[in-house]
Parts: sequence; C-alpha cells; structure tokens
Amino acid sequence: MSSLLLGAWCLRWLSVGSLLKHTPVIQIAIGVLTAVAVTVTIRALVGDSLPDFIPAEESSKPGFLYGMVAGYGEEVLFRILLMPLFFFGAYELLKARGHTQRVFLSAIAAIFLTAVLFVLLHELGETDGTIVWKLVATRFIVPGVVMGSLYFLFGPGFVIAMHSSMHIMIPLLFN
Repeated sequence: MSSLLLGAWCLRWLSVGSLLKHTPVIQIAIGVLTAVAVTVTIRALVGDSLPDFIPAEESSKPGFLYGMVAGYGEEVLFRILLMPLFFFGAYELLKARGHTQRVFLSAIAAIFLTAVLFVLLHELGETDGTIVWKLVATRFIVPGVVMGSLYFLFGPGFVIAMHSSMHIMIPLLFN
C-alpha cells in the first residue's frame, strides 16, 4: 500500500515524463543508444584504427566478456558504492551552506574524488608504474568527470549500460 501511495505522490508531483525518464529501463536504453552514437561518431571521424587517446584495454584483445565485466564492475564500485559515499560525506561536511549549494558542491566533490580514484586504479594497476599522461587525461575526463556527471543527471542504469555497451562497440568498430 505504501508503494502505491508513494507512486501516486510521485506521479502527481513529477509527471509521467519525469517518472519515465528516471526508470531503469529507460536509463538502460538511453545508455546503450548513447554508447552506439558516440562510438559510431568516433569511427566516422577517425576511421577504423583505435585512436591513441582510447586506452588499449578497450580494444577487442581482452575479449567481450572482460569488457562487459569491466563495465559492470567499475560502475558498481565507483558509481553505486563510492559516489554516494563521497556525496553524503561531503554533504555532511558542508553543513554551514544552504541545501542547494551543499548538493551541488557535494556532487562536484564526489565526481572529482571518484575520477581521481579511477585514474589511480588504472594507472597503478595496468601500466607497470609508468604514467601515460594522455591516458590519465582521457580516464579522468571521460569515465571520471563526464560519466560521473551523467550518473547524477540520468542515473546509474544509464552509466552502467553506456559503459558496458562501449566495451562492446569499440571492439566491433575498431581494429
């Protein structure tokens, strides 16, 4: 009964369009379509060779299963576990600010911290101690800042579906 009441309240205040936008099925569909659009656009711009700003582990060499696991695993770790932890931690630290400012600054802090951790995990774990700066920039900006922002804008289903779909599309479109 409480679920029905909550659903009715959300429908009244948020509208059908807003509710549909935030359902997991819609998030997943839009995430997959976004991944397809991005990879097809990159392919159209640079051809069938994997651009050097895209890390080699994105290629078909590791295999599709590895790519899917990386997409799911990284997103669960960074977006489902760490992002809310950093967000609510920052929100608590910013008690002197107004609610809107606390939310905005907490989101920025969570995005930045998870982006830094994403880069450290990949750079320390995959490059034998050698830092490849163009990959640091790519990893910080795309999976870190861009996908972290998309998490807050569209939800976790979108980001998980997009990331996993990218791991399928890149090997299909590039050598």
